[in-house]
Amino acid sequence: TELYGTSPMAYVQEMRIEKAKAALGSDYGTIGAIAQALGYASIYDFSRAFKRRTGLSPSAYARREE
Repeated sequence: TELYGTSPMAYVQEMRIEKAKAALGSDYGTIGAIAQALGYASIYDFSRAFKRRTGLSPSAYARREE
């Protein structure tokens, strides 16, 4: 917490979202495949966490990147 200024869980969550952004900007695959690769239990959990951090749904973010 002292090193990064945030809790370990929040740091891990932020890293997962950053990897998701990179995957959504490439031809990695479906949103479901990205969610599974990042260790989310379901697409719903992934979408909710992604929208909470970025303000956009994963599909809206992917469309914006095109």
